[in-house]
Amino acid sequence: MEYYKGPGLVLRRTNYGEADRIIEILTPNPEHSKIRALARGVRKDKSKQKGGIEILAENEFTIRFSTKTADPKSSLAILTSARMIKFYGGILTSVTRLAAAERLLKIASRAAEEIDNPEFYRILKEAFAELEQGDPERAEAWATMQFYAASGQDIDLYQDVIGRPLVLEARYDWLPDQRAFKREDAGAFTPKDIQYLRTLV
Repeated sequence: MEYYKGPGLVLRRTNYGEADRIIEILTPNPEHSKIRALARGVRKDKSKQKGGIEILAENEFTIRFSTKTADPKSSLAILTSARMIKFYGGILTSVTRLAAAERLLKIASRAAEEIDNPEFYRILKEAFAELEQGDPERAEAWATMQFYAASGQDIDLYQDVIGRPLVLEARYDWLPDQRAFKREDAGAFTPKDIQYLRTLV
């Protein structure tokens, strides 16, 4: 693959030199889920690509690789064009929504680093849409489970964080760092939610 042209979600941006940025992009490409690219001059005020490399947005990219056999995860490609398709600005209205999005970006980056799977792109895009309007805790829990399932990893939906069985008479909160539920009287997850999540993985 010498070029990639298509949609992408920016996972991370790092300033490079005086005006450049290195960006990590999640794509729906089945062979290269994550691409690292150099965006030249995007920190300049007059850069045409500046608005097309936003995090929390779906963007359209054209990316050129150094060789046809270059590994997009380890080698550095060149971003030749970028434009924004959709900005999920509603996520910025709440610290809770933004924190959940940041955690999901890290999970997506780790997952795409290990294996290529176009499902990662779909999961993150749907999670952003849900984080804008829905319950951020439920959106994060759903997306986290989907990421681990797409990576071939299991999440226990039958025991809580201390090993007790999840019961249908209780409510639970989701602990993303521990990938487990914790029993709470006023938890965000009802028994019906737990049953639904079990059908997803």
